[in-house]
Amino acid sequence: MHARVLTLGRRLLDVLVPGSCAACAEPLGSFGLFCPRCAREAQLKLHQGSLDGVPTVSLGPYAGPLKDAIRRFKYDKRAELAEPLARALLAHTQAEVAFGGRDLVPVPLHPMRLAERGFNQSALLAKGLARPASAVYCPRALLRRSNTARQARLERSAREENLREQIQARHPPSGRPVVLVDDVLTTGSTARACLSALRSVNARVELIVVLARAGV
Repeated sequence: MHARVLTLGRRLLDVLVPGSCAACAEPLGSFGLFCPRCAREAQLKLHQGSLDGVPTVSLGPYAGPLKDAIRRFKYDKRAELAEPLARALLAHTQAEVAFGGRDLVPVPLHPMRLAERGFNQSALLAKGLARPASAVYCPRALLRRSNTARQARLERSAREENLREQIQARHPPSGRPVVLVDDVLTTGSTARACLSALRSVNARVELIVVLARAGV
């Protein structure tokens, strides 16, 4: 609720004051994600890869203006950045082909972390992708059982141990293909834990979509 109030307040402010760049907060020349300088530096384009046999797509490496925008979104609690970030993903993918008719499942946050941050950034992205792409938003498909240590602060082996059996599928699959949604793909430990949980209930994961991927 707190994040929703902040988002509404910032949207009202945007009506009175020109929007700001998602990365550097400079005024935007037009409605979009980045100012001209950050847009030139970011050079967003679709990057494809795979993880455990599942295709992945991202807007680029976790660096530069894209990294700055993601960090402002998550850690500065700028929930309103979910919409332009989701639009950027939609603009660089064949949205109907990639997401249409599929369940968009966000990587879950533990309720304590959700209360601390005020929103689940992956859920906001999935919601922003769903309607324009004629997909089904499924925010409760996965559950994080315990409030594990922050993944960004752990080495790869520790990340996998940290997540072992901590993510579970909450509901039986709908029968539709699944697209897993997250903000950043680094070592892949979180995504693998989600894949394992979804596969345990025979869900068919066809794609992992993220804003950025480390090492692209």
